[in-house]
Amino acid sequence: MNRTYLHWIVYAGIIVLLLAGGAFAQDSLNVTKVGEIAYWTYAHDVDAQGIYAYVADGSAGIRVVDFSDPTDPIEVGHCNTMDFAVRVTVSGDYAYVGAFDEGLFILDISDPCNPVSISQCDFPGMGSTYGIAVSEEYAYVAAYSGGLNIIYIADPYNPHPVGTCFELDWAWNVAIPDNSQEYAYVADGPAGLSIVDISIPRNPVEVACYDLPGPARDVRILGNHAYVTDDISLHIINIQNPQNLWEVSYCVTPGAAYSVVIEDMYAYIADHEGIAIVNIADPLNPYLTGSCNTPGDAEGIAIAGIYACVADQIEGLRIMNISDPNNPFEEGFYNKQGNLNAVAVSGNYAYIADEYMECHGLTVVDISDFNSPAEVGFCDLPDNEIKEIVVNDNHAFVANSYCGLRVIDINDPLNPYEVGYYDTPGRAYGVEVSGDYAYVADGDFGLRIVDIGDPFNPIEIGYYSYVEPIYQVAVLGDYVYAIGNPTGLLVLDVSNPGNPMLLGSLSIPGGPSDIAILADYAYIATSYDGLLVIDVSDPANPEVTAYYDLPGYHSYGVAASGNLAYVADGDAGIHVIDVSDPYLPIEVGFYESPGEARDVALWQDYIFTVSDYYFNIYNFPSNIINEIKIDLIPLTMPMTIPPTGGSFDFLFSIENNTASPHTFETWITATLPNGTTHGPVLGPFGITIPSIASIERIRVQDVPASAPSGTYIYTGNIGVFPDVIRDSDSFTFEKLETGDGVPVANWSNSGEPFDLWFAESDGAVPSEFDIVNVYPNPFNPTTNIVFTLPVAGYVTLDVFDIRGRMVGSAQDRPLREGWMAAGQHQITFDGSGLASGIYLYRLEISGSGATPTTEIGKMVLMK
Repeated sequence: MNRTYLHWIVYAGIIVLLLAGGAFAQDSLNVTKVGEIAYWTYAHDVDAQGIYAYVADGSAGIRVVDFSDPTDPIEVGHCNTMDFAVRVTVSGDYAYVGAFDEGLFILDISDPCNPVSISQCDFPGMGSTYGIAVSEEYAYVAAYSGGLNIIYIADPYNPHPVGTCFELDWAWNVAIPDNSQEYAYVADGPAGLSIVDISIPRNPVEVACYDLPGPARDVRILGNHAYVTDDISLHIINIQNPQNLWEVSYCVTPGAAYSVVIEDMYAYIADHEGIAIVNIADPLNPYLTGSCNTPGDAEGIAIAGIYACVADQIEGLRIMNISDPNNPFEEGFYNKQGNLNAVAVSGNYAYIADEYMECHGLTVVDISDFNSPAEVGFCDLPDNEIKEIVVNDNHAFVANSYCGLRVIDINDPLNPYEVGYYDTPGRAYGVEVSGDYAYVADGDFGLRIVDIGDPFNPIEIGYYSYVEPIYQVAVLGDYVYAIGNPTGLLVLDVSNPGNPMLLGSLSIPGGPSDIAILADYAYIATSYDGLLVIDVSDPANPEVTAYYDLPGYHSYGVAASGNLAYVADGDAGIHVIDVSDPYLPIEVGFYESPGEARDVALWQDYIFTVSDYYFNIYNFPSNIINEIKIDLIPLTMPMTIPPTGGSFDFLFSIENNTASPHTFETWITATLPNGTTHGPVLGPFGITIPSIASIERIRVQDVPASAPSGTYIYTGNIGVFPDVIRDSDSFTFEKLETGDGVPVANWSNSGEPFDLWFAESDGAVPSEFDIVNVYPNPFNPTTNIVFTLPVAGYVTLDVFDIRGRMVGSAQDRPLREGWMAAGQHQITFDGSGLASGIYLYRLEISGSGATPTTEIGKMVLMK
């Protein structure tokens, strides 16, 4: 192979657009969501207003359920702009949502079928938002270890914190008496019931506390009494004098008392086992009047007339008839659970793997209307881990973990059923079908080759065992491409399916997850390094040509079609990579889908993904691909040069319309009248250009008297000098045979400088691993670490404070980690959130072709 990717490195970046009202991260580029099925996760809390129940559904956001027919409630609205909805309180046209560690969200629910998030508010006590009470112009937020926070909500579009009481222990929930803003009553975990003086909202102060046998979970106020749950009982506390609290009585509940609401003379309690109803007409003698178990784990409860709406975690929303408090019973429920892991598409149907633990199997979705996908069929499977689905003709082949390969008849998509199976010896992680054979990645038991000519009786006819597990496979012709972690890539000759032979292999340290094959190239999604492009034209010697670093923590799936690779990039959604040049992949589209994107399937310009609890359909018009473009525009007319030599002006422009910053080289050459190439007359320069950005420079080109007369072609290129050209543009000029002018001695190029964008490069590969520079140093708040690599290597950059704590990145991960090409690189460290002081960087290189090396240096942040 003559060409090499070793000069090339692409940095995935975050696109920031300045919009009216502030700066927001762009959540898509060239990819549009057209349809969705949003499955439920865990119903944590519920509030009710009229005929609507508002359910806090964890990572799926807020659900709105119409229970006007309590026997058949239906979901009518959904809003998922927050990370994790755990609590919801409804007041008028607004729902106030506790979004765990994202603070408070306010939703406009004036149209219950179309709830819209209108604002979000952080606050000083940003713990985990567990409880919300709303009273007049304030929302009171119990934030666990973050205490009690008071938020001004008179303008729901612009909420802001006004005060915090940090003296509390574990603030689980909060209650405010009607028509009073003197005290807040906090269910304070191990500290019991805490009372906070809120008469001065900017300075809330704890004034009393009453200990309980268990951790206080919830609290409601009625008259002079607080009703507090503590995992054991309902406790009734006299609060007439906050300085002299005393317990009036208590009532043990059947389960662990969690949430409580008061209606008339009854306390309704979600106690994990179901609901418990306690008669509190006489606070001195409360007693249990009735209870009703739910199938899940009852956590939240709301009352609407004769119905109790119960948030039952994994069992969704339960509607309980409480018209007779002595005999409550379930009248209906809504529970559309799902846990999606794999997807395949054929014709008008998508086939998705649903790993929901109580009802797992193959779900068939009608996608004839992309805007309104609908479930139409289901086939139960024996193992709740469904790793992959492949559709071939009228059958779906499923890698069903410990239950091996399952064969599903889908002739009638509305009634799929299993017709055969082969119980592989290991754990079926992946499957691919070619002709009459299914190739199964069977974990520790390698590759299994199964004859599926008779789908009722699949039979193993061959296998290949390897010293390490095999997790995924792809097939093209007589070759199987298998990957494992940490195995890397194996290329097997299966021309004789009964005796597969190993031809070649390639170590992939980034943790390969999935593979797609298209012509001479393999595209591998990795756990930590995004997308790898591998040349497999010589099956015995596969070779990495490029990689593309993606923003997600874990890339799970990949599919390829035409010149595009589509990557399911975990928490970063779906990414579309242009691989028309396998040495220079460029991102041309993405969509930050909810959940973790785990698998991807394609049909024409449509992308189908599964992301935990979501089945999404996206459109990516492949004919609108925007890439990196170069333009050379002559500014001097006519474009003629006298015999004595002369010059012309031109505009040099490069535009990056992709989703990420990119690093490449650019240069200009002149093709002489005899067809030979002179130059470069400009460059080559190394350039890094941000995403969605362009640069323009006016330059002057001198042409010497010695240049022969005739027509010249003036060409600008971007790529990797000299062989790899990503894009080019050109114009012509004429060198005259006659005429006068001031003599010009040499070819030269001058004009507006490139200092902001460019760093000169002679195109040579560095001879050693070296820290070239750290600049500026001291710095505030950013500095650049510049280093060279003699060969492609796996680079890890960590930054530590002087106590040895890792800084500058989330989740205790390195600032940068992944494959980098040979050449000079620059990584920027941002110390905006750090204190002034000394910081240490540690840069390590490893990999099959690199000598393991570590460099440590010092940086000084001065603010």
